[in-house]
Amino acid sequence: MIETPCSLCAPDEEKSCFACCPPIRPPGYEHLQYTNEIKRFLRENTVSLRREQKSISPITGFSCWALGYLDDGFKRTLNPLFQILGWGSPVLNLVALAERERDLRTDSILEIYSFFKTTLSPRANAYPLRALVDSETLELLKIPQFRDRFEVLSHRLSKQMASEVVGTSDAPHVHLLSMDPDFLNFLRLSGGIVKASQEEATLLKKLVDHELEQFRKGFSLF
Repeated sequence: MIETPCSLCAPDEEKSCFACCPPIRPPGYEHLQYTNEIKRFLRENTVSLRREQKSISPITGFSCWALGYLDDGFKRTLNPLFQILGWGSPVLNLVALAERERDLRTDSILEIYSFFKTTLSPRANAYPLRALVDSETLELLKIPQFRDRFEVLSHRLSKQMASEVVGTSDAPHVHLLSMDPDFLNFLRLSGGIVKASQEEATLLKKLVDHELEQFRKGFSLF
């Protein structure tokens, strides 16, 4: 196997992109609008990085020569620990504070907080988790039953949201609305809602917040 050069974006064969390039993207740019093109770039980059003669082009924010797949089948996903970052700093800071005295050299954070083994997308579900977990309820992340019920809640809310939106062609793209970015990610990445008016999104947020409050009241069940 040909060794690939070490870089911040690809430090070795076991690690993938750390997603540190968003600041150089143009305002309003959204990767999800260019999924097919990006997949092609990633495949081409993977092949290019494994050649003996490397051709490195400028990183523009639209694409990066250091981004690619870790496996020959073009399917390998993110490092599990990198995946956790998608849950956002509010929740992760609580975990870091709670574990500051623990020696984690022998205990995996994934074993201690079993919630992080969920198959749900972190970025898509950071909003509802942030609404449910605080310093008083952090222990819930260690309980498998909470993870299971949270997954059910997420799937149910996704269906509810999708059924409430008309999604007319002249409505703005969801990621451009003036609302909590985590909630907008929940709308489009979990609910599959690409376009919605500000009024529709506001009503959906009220619906979601109400459901989350009802779910939170059931914490005693755990």
